[in-house]
Amino acid sequence: MKKAIPFVFLILSFFAYSQELYLQWQNAFGTIEDDHIFCTSKTNFGYILLSSVICKAPCSIPGYQGDEDAWLIAIDSTGNQLWERCYGGSDNDYFEIILQTENRQYYMLGYTNSTDGDAPNEPIHGTSNGWLMYADSNQNKIWSVAFGCDGITQIRDAIVTSDGGIITVSRINTGGFTVQTHYGGNNIYVCKFREDGIMEWQLTIGNTGLTNALRIRKAREEPVESYYIIGSSDYMEGTITCEKDHDRDAQDVHIWEVDAHGQLIWQNCYGGSAGASGGDLGYDIVALKEGFTFVAKTKSKDMDISRNPWDEAIWLVRCDREGNILWDRCYGGSNEQWPLFLDRTADGNYVIIGQSNSLDGDVMGNHKGSMDIWAFITDSLGNILWSHCYGSNRDDYTYFLSTLTKVKDYEYIIGVEARSRSGDITWLPYSPYGESHDIWVFSLKACSPPQNTFPSGPATACSLGGGESTYTVMETENLSTEWRLEPEDAGELFPHGDTLHIAWKNGYQGTIAIIARGINPCGASVWSEPFYTQVEACLGEETLNPGSISIYPNPAKGRFYVTLKEGMGFPALFTLYNLMGIHVLETPLETRQTSIDCSTLPAGIYFWAIKYQNKWAKGKIILQSSKDQ
Repeated sequence: MKKAIPFVFLILSFFAYSQELYLQWQNAFGTIEDDHIFCTSKTNFGYILLSSVICKAPCSIPGYQGDEDAWLIAIDSTGNQLWERCYGGSDNDYFEIILQTENRQYYMLGYTNSTDGDAPNEPIHGTSNGWLMYADSNQNKIWSVAFGCDGITQIRDAIVTSDGGIITVSRINTGGFTVQTHYGGNNIYVCKFREDGIMEWQLTIGNTGLTNALRIRKAREEPVESYYIIGSSDYMEGTITCEKDHDRDAQDVHIWEVDAHGQLIWQNCYGGSAGASGGDLGYDIVALKEGFTFVAKTKSKDMDISRNPWDEAIWLVRCDREGNILWDRCYGGSNEQWPLFLDRTADGNYVIIGQSNSLDGDVMGNHKGSMDIWAFITDSLGNILWSHCYGSNRDDYTYFLSTLTKVKDYEYIIGVEARSRSGDITWLPYSPYGESHDIWVFSLKACSPPQNTFPSGPATACSLGGGESTYTVMETENLSTEWRLEPEDAGELFPHGDTLHIAWKNGYQGTIAIIARGINPCGASVWSEPFYTQVEACLGEETLNPGSISIYPNPAKGRFYVTLKEGMGFPALFTLYNLMGIHVLETPLETRQTSIDCSTLPAGIYFWAIKYQNKWAKGKIILQSSKDQ
C-alpha cells in the first residue's frame, strides 16, 4: 500500500486575498513504463484514478487479462491507496472516464480492442470500439456495450442523467457501426444510454469540416432539462448555424444546448479572426441562473475578444441567457497557456485551472519555465485575485480534462504525468529524474491561514508528588493546538485540543515556558510568545488560608491594598504576574496592610502570589486603566 507523502504547507502571498489554494496532500503511482492518468473521480470512499497498465509477469493486480488493460487505483480522501484492479480482454483496452452514480454504481467509458474478458462480444469497428461498462458498488461488471463508428471514435466527456442513465460525448470521423448520421467531417456524436445499457437516443452534430467537443455540463432543469456541450466548429453547414470568421479553416468556440431527449435546441459561436492559426477552442462551461460563463483558449485579438495582450491566452466569457456577451477577460503570459477546468463558487468567484509555462503576466510561481498546472481565482467580473503554479522543474502535463475533479468549492483533485522529483513533487515511484512518466496526484484546497494563539495558565506551580497544571489558549477557529514545553524534561504533556495538562517532574524547580501554535488544514501558525510559570518543589510547603488575606478593590484602578488578617504573619512576599507568566511587580509585605501602586501597568488580568515562610496563596486581580478614574 502506498502512503500519501506528508507535505510542508506553503504560505503563499501573491495577492492580498483570503482564498488561496494550498497544496494539501500528494501521492504518486506508476510502473517502470510510461504511465498515463486519464481521470480522477470522486466516490463515497475517496477517489478513483484511471490509468492503463501492461502488467509484467507475475502480475499481482486483480482482474488483469493481458496486453494493455484499464487500471483503477482507489485512494482515500488524503491520497492513500486503498485497492487496485484491472478490466479488459486479451487486447488493448482502457477507460478514460469513470462516474459514480447516486446509488454507488459505476459507469466506465473508454475504448476496447478485445472481444473477450470484460469487453463486449462485438467485432471491432475501425481503430477500436467505444466501450461503456456498468458496474455495481463493488466494481463488479453488470453489463458492457460497444458503440462508435467504422473509423476513429474519440471519447470526450460524459454525464450521469437525472434518471440514472448516462450521456456520452465522442468525436467521430466516419459513419457506420452504431452511428446513424454522419455529415462528412469530424463530427460530435452524442448518445444517451439507459441504466440497463440500451441506447435510448443519439445525436450527430457537425458539418463536412472540423467540429469538436470537450465538455458536457448540466444547463438547466426547467422549462426543459438540458445540457451544454462546448467545443469548436469552423463554418456553417450541416447542423452548424453560425460562424465568426468566413475563413473555412478558422475555428470558433461553439456552444450547443441539447435537451434530455436528444434535440438540439440552441447554439452560438464566439471568437476572433485568429481561428485559422490554431483555433479558438472552448474547454469548459458553467450554467448560471441568468446565463452562463465559459472558458476557452484563444489566439485572437479582435471581434469578440475585447483585449488580449498575449499570443495565446485563456479567455473567460460571461453571457446572458440568450448567449450575448456581458464581459470577457484574457489571462496569460508570454509563453503558452490553456484552460482545463472552470468552477463558479457560491460567493460568485471563478476558479480556473489550466496549464502554463509562462514566467510573467498573470502567471505566478512557475517552476523555471516548465509546463505547470496553473490555478487562479477571479472575482465575479473576472478581475484576477490570486494566481499560483504547481509542478516540478520539468514539464508536467495532463492531456485529459477529466483528470481534474471538484470536491467542493475551493477544493480540487488533480492528476498529471510527471517525471521529476523537484519543485512541489516530493516523491515519484519509478521516475524521480528519468524520462518516463509517473502519475502525480495532489489536492488543492483553500482555507484561511491558522490564527495565532496565546497560552494562559498558572503563574506558579508545585512539582511535589508530580503535581499537575492546566493551560488553555484563547478561543479561535483553529482545528487544534500544538503545544511545546521548555525545558522538555520539566514534565510530561497531555494535550487535548485547546487544553494542555502537565504532570510536573517530581521535585523540579525552575522557570518553564509554555509555547503554542494553531493548526488547521492550511498548516500551522507561528509559535506564540512564551507563557512562563515558576515551578517550585514545594517541599514541606502548605497552602495559606484564603480567608487570612484580603486584596481590594478588585477590579483595581491605579492602586490596590493587600491586608494580612489576624493569624497571618509577616513579612511575606507579594508577586504579580501578567498573562504570559512574567512577574511584573514584586514587593515585601511588612505590615498588616500594604498599598501597591499599579498605575504604570497595562489594564488586564493578572495573577498574584503571596509566599509566607513555606506557605502559598494564589489568585487573580483585574487592573483597569487609571485614566478611567
